[in-house]
Amino acid sequence: TQEAEFYSCFECDYKISDTAQGYLVKAVIPLLKYLFKRRNQFGLLPPSDIVSPLCKLFYELDNKADQLTCYSLIDILRDVPELQMTFSMIRHPGSFDEYRKMQEIDQRASSWFKFELRKIIIEKESEETVKFRQMISGLRDSRQWMYTVEVEFEEMVEKLKQFSIPGPMDRTYSLIKNLIFLLTNNDVCVSERLALTMLIILRKYIEIENTSCKTPSVHWKTDDWIKFRESIEIKQNKLTEMGTVDVICEIIGSDGSTVEIKFEAILVAIALLLGGNRKVQDEFLGYIQEDDDNSFLLNIKDLLLDHFGLWIQHEEYEYRRQQNIANFKKMDSTEDLDPTDSASSLSPEAKESLRIKEMEECKMKVIRILRFIQLLCEDHHHDLQTMLQTQPCGKTFDFIQYMAGMLKRYHLLIRKANSDLGMQLLETLTEVVQGPCRENQLAFCRYKILDLVRYLLEMNPKYSPFDNLIKKAVTRATEGEGAMTITDPQTRETYLTPMKATVATLLLSISEGKYDSQLYERISSSLELNLVKARIVDVYKEYNALHGGTLGAKLAYQSIHEFVKPAHIYEELKEGIDLYILLKKLAKYDSEIHKVFTASHQSRDLAG
Repeated sequence: TQEAEFYSCFECDYKISDTAQGYLVKAVIPLLKYLFKRRNQFGLLPPSDIVSPLCKLFYELDNKADQLTCYSLIDILRDVPELQMTFSMIRHPGSFDEYRKMQEIDQRASSWFKFELRKIIIEKESEETVKFRQMISGLRDSRQWMYTVEVEFEEMVEKLKQFSIPGPMDRTYSLIKNLIFLLTNNDVCVSERLALTMLIILRKYIEIENTSCKTPSVHWKTDDWIKFRESIEIKQNKLTEMGTVDVICEIIGSDGSTVEIKFEAILVAIALLLGGNRKVQDEFLGYIQEDDDNSFLLNIKDLLLDHFGLWIQHEEYEYRRQQNIANFKKMDSTEDLDPTDSASSLSPEAKESLRIKEMEECKMKVIRILRFIQLLCEDHHHDLQTMLQTQPCGKTFDFIQYMAGMLKRYHLLIRKANSDLGMQLLETLTEVVQGPCRENQLAFCRYKILDLVRYLLEMNPKYSPFDNLIKKAVTRATEGEGAMTITDPQTRETYLTPMKATVATLLLSISEGKYDSQLYERISSSLELNLVKARIVDVYKEYNALHGGTLGAKLAYQSIHEFVKPAHIYEELKEGIDLYILLKKLAKYDSEIHKVFTASHQSRDLAG
């Protein structure tokens, strides 16, 4: 029977982690209670092998509420006549009345202790105590905490794999299948915490194949996972065959799902799509084509609009704040309010900490959505690329137009602290148009994305305008009695250089495909020849400065390979090469660019 696959979770003699305990108490035990309460209806006979490990778990649990949950299953098993002999031979908790009396005594003692302790805290609480309490409350949201949780879940999934046996009766496979069944079964009430736990297990079922990373796959770079691609793809295909894509789409498309559950489902989707798995992409395409109300993509749209809108509010507030610091001004009451003003009871320091936390959370959630859209279209999936403009069912939403609007608002607020969002937005736009996808190429021109990326090419590679403002604020904050505290001092780093390289790739992607006079005219009118030429020369100079010398006009390609590693050539010169190819394409249409290439060929000097 299917429920028998869950018994193996108890077959362990080691001290299980808190996360694994939580999984057993919040997920496995409630499921077994549901089944064994209806054992006559289902024709089930609980095996005697489960009694001993269940009683051991009861004594191992420290939390009284968890003990009570565990005891409730033991109490059900005590009523099974076939298990009476087993209970008589092992140590087990007494009757429910005895246990309840013991619990009430513990609760009274605990309540008195908590009351006395609370009095001391209220009377003695100092400023340091408040800071310590705030630090503890924020611990769960720290990167270290998230890393610990990821590792514990990975260890739990690894333990489940040990119980697997070859062939069609693979227990891990059956367990995952049961989890998917519970997530989609409307007859079984699944709490939010339980649903989150199940989704994390589904994600870790794939991610555990990458033994070099313990973080969610949304943060992986290609080099982090590519050597595990084959085993990851096997897991992706297995979950897809079990109907995981439909489950994810239904969870995200449901109005009854909380925001946290939807974002956890997006993380599962990213793990499934990693590497542009065509089988998974086709499953998403099939679901979208049959989604009568277009609820899946419309909910993705709502999540994107809500969190990007809130992030923009925070960034614009930060810009105004730094502007006032730089000018020795305080925030005027007539200006837009701090997005965290609803938490008016908090101290200024606590409000600032909350604002930064909310801003970072919103940014990371926007990055997850953009990464999901990127993977949907990866490897030139034309049907999904075009579906981002118009969907076949229900009310439609133009994601291309909205992402163009995102870039328009973002390019005014670029700084080091949010450069990861900018990189992800540019990479998503690139994947959406590559192939080429002519429909999206024309849409990019129509929504003036070319004008925005031109601004990025023009920008100083050392400091954005926002960075310059913060630099000025840092200087002013150290002067005079009116100095104010700032939270984001910037260092002189060329984080904009890789962003410019991504812009060059995006421009080249927009010009891909057969010669199209309409498309090339729009590209040529949006770009300035001198700007592109100057950027190619800058890339050449930056490369020379990095490697402490010049390549020389007559240096052979083989000598270059001996001089530096090929990977360096690709990474550091790719922007210049992409821009050169772009100009060469445009030269077929633009006579001015054509003259430059003719002169360059004659003089062997592109800068001329």
